[in-house]
Amino acid sequence: MIPSYLTYIESAAREQPDLPAFKVPNTQHRGTATTHQSDVSRLDWGIITYRTCWEDIITRARYWLQVLHVEHSIPLGNVVTIWMHGLSYDDVLLTYALSRAGYVPQLVSLSIPTAETTWVVAQQSRSRAIICDPTKFDELRSHLHEKDVAFPVLDLSGSSPVAEDVAVELMALEQLERDDDAVALVLHTSGSTGGMPKIVPLTFGWLNFVLRHKDKFGNMGDSTRNKQAIHVWFGPACHSGQCLSQLYSFASRSCMLQPTTLAYDPAELTAMITLGGLTTSTQFSPFFARHIARARTDKVFLELLKQLETVFLGGLPLSEDDEIFCLQEGVKVQFVFASTECGVLLHTTAGKPLNWYTPMHKQIIFEPLPDDATPVDPDQHTHGASISDWQSPGNTSFEPTRRLLELVVLSFSKDCPVPSFRSASDGHFHTGDLFELVSEEDSNSPRNSSDNQAQNSPTFYRFRGRNDDWVKLANAGGRCDTRVIERNVMETCKDIVQACVVVGSGRPEFVLFVELLPSVAESTVASQPLSSPALSSTSAIKQSILTRLAPTQSTLWTYERLTNPDRIVVVPSGTLPRTVVKGNVRRGAVEVMFKDILDQMFNVERG
Repeated sequence: MIPSYLTYIESAAREQPDLPAFKVPNTQHRGTATTHQSDVSRLDWGIITYRTCWEDIITRARYWLQVLHVEHSIPLGNVVTIWMHGLSYDDVLLTYALSRAGYVPQLVSLSIPTAETTWVVAQQSRSRAIICDPTKFDELRSHLHEKDVAFPVLDLSGSSPVAEDVAVELMALEQLERDDDAVALVLHTSGSTGGMPKIVPLTFGWLNFVLRHKDKFGNMGDSTRNKQAIHVWFGPACHSGQCLSQLYSFASRSCMLQPTTLAYDPAELTAMITLGGLTTSTQFSPFFARHIARARTDKVFLELLKQLETVFLGGLPLSEDDEIFCLQEGVKVQFVFASTECGVLLHTTAGKPLNWYTPMHKQIIFEPLPDDATPVDPDQHTHGASISDWQSPGNTSFEPTRRLLELVVLSFSKDCPVPSFRSASDGHFHTGDLFELVSEEDSNSPRNSSDNQAQNSPTFYRFRGRNDDWVKLANAGGRCDTRVIERNVMETCKDIVQACVVVGSGRPEFVLFVELLPSVAESTVASQPLSSPALSSTSAIKQSILTRLAPTQSTLWTYERLTNPDRIVVVPSGTLPRTVVKGNVRRGAVEVMFKDILDQMFNVERG
């Protein structure tokens, strides 16, 4: 039986009750988009101790036990959905309060914009009630009324009672212990793959494993440190990144500091370090790039960045200039590669390029794509040594540093997600994320000029996009890297193109679909039926795209170059199908939606 993750908070509250668990900004500063330098001295944070945090959890747990179990007759152990911002201390408390009451919280972000989608993911998890943000309460009630569905919809603003208001008693914490495969929390993906968010159950065994490996994250689990680690809130608490970061913080008895806004500026970061005691920063790289820009011209601010024990970054890579600046100036940046299904899988290493990843453990491996390599016995996989086993016997032209390898979590790894996410053919979790093996010779920048590597140096991998970012063409010897083409289009044509996507799986050539900016579309082509040839008649726009792309073509493989205007299709704004949460264009859905046009295009060519 596995104890509840709540034992980390309870034990800290019992053994070190006055230790800070949270630092929250004063009310008058919350939500401030910009903090002027003159305001820094007025920024301060109130301390919430582990004792207070645990007492707050207990108070709210008793309230929700009364509401859900007594008033709505929902048996313990069922899923209860929370549709919330996830940006406040109270939001965090609600999650842990439901767990302490004996329920399984399903965390749904308000980045899921509609009541319909929220209802779908709640049904997928067999939820028995939805607790939602007040701004969504009426919308959700109306939606369910229209569907003639009787289902408890509760306002989360009612979750702050005083202890005297509730008479129910909670079960003992020990009674919340469960088997390895029992579900503790339910998260959701962004829907980038299938267009709709998918629920991701996190089991007791999974959480127990990842929290016991918190020492992998720099000072996160360092019990020998002389001062408490203080981390910064970096996203909604209902998203996997911040949710797991908060759990790591509790498990290591660290403190979570809340900024006034997630996109805080250098002035507020200065205050968080000097006044809030911040030791470790976690942020998405586009936000942190703002701080690097300030550090280039402000030596005092640069010294503050260098004081941070670790800067964890995720998402998009830094620019090469920013990466080199951090490494040369001693800003201790570390990238992590994570997924909702598995948590953190890879991390970078101090002193190495920030796109060179190494696995968290040996049950995370890199496997050649089926149509590119000889299959390997899964029992022989390791994260480093098995690479040499992947080449075909006698294949002297094999180039491991240029082979596309898929990131795979083996089925017997404790952080492998639930079986519904695993491959039916081999039982492992295939992430769909592609990498290539790299070596010291691949880095020629000054950042590694002083390195003196041993012969048996660690193995590193460079991210090359998702599996569906690479289109296998019928007449090409390799795969077409669509991300490069799409990035070039968006960078060179940003004044005319709103969105674009490259498709062409199994076709002789790839095809570029573009949506024009509304201002450009109004002056070029009127809205037409999707089957109309007029969609391909905007010759001036197509020629402009080709002209702008021309300087970028020389570094691409021949089959990755766009030179034929007939391979560009212009569609009205908003036509391309997108994911619900992030709004990314869905490549596979575009292939299906425009199948007739693509068939006609290449049938005519074959004559």
